[in-house]
Amino acid sequence: MGYAEVLQDTSEIHRLLLSLRNSFAPVNRIPPEVLSLIPDYCDKDDLDQDLIKLTHVCRGWRDTFTSRSSLWTKLYFTNIDKTRTYIRRSQSSPMQIYLIDDQNTGYLDDAVSLVIPHPSTQIPDCPHGSPPRHLQPFLLPDAASREARYLSALLPHPNH
Repeated sequence: MGYAEVLQDTSEIHRLLLSLRNSFAPVNRIPPEVLSLIPDYCDKDDLDQDLIKLTHVCRGWRDTFTSRSSLWTKLYFTNIDKTRTYIRRSQSSPMQIYLIDDQNTGYLDDAVSLVIPHPSTQIPDCPHGSPPRHLQPFLLPDAASREARYLSALLPHPNH
């Protein structure tokens, strides 16, 4: 066994010991079925940021909240990494998609290409007229109605 393998094994043992120690912390003794209710009591306007904070408490909390796919269904397009994360975590749950900052559209084409194949997305009614100019190229006459529905969701969210 070489030095690199011993170092890797030592790191793994250290990680396991820390995990064992953390399992005795009071915050980690909350049953998952109770823990999973916490987001239901968060402010709905701040749920996006609150979810991120909740997943950073510890590994147990992260596993609990990231596995509850219904928590990750309201996606505000703000950056491509976040878009990928929410799509992955939402699994096959229906999603609602909003564009907050229509000035920051550099990644929008990539985000749209990630969202269009996502199954069973719900598009909220859009109070605005036609789509923004930067989305017009996506709305070709032969575009499937599902794609058009996805694209209509990219209009600015009415509360932002």
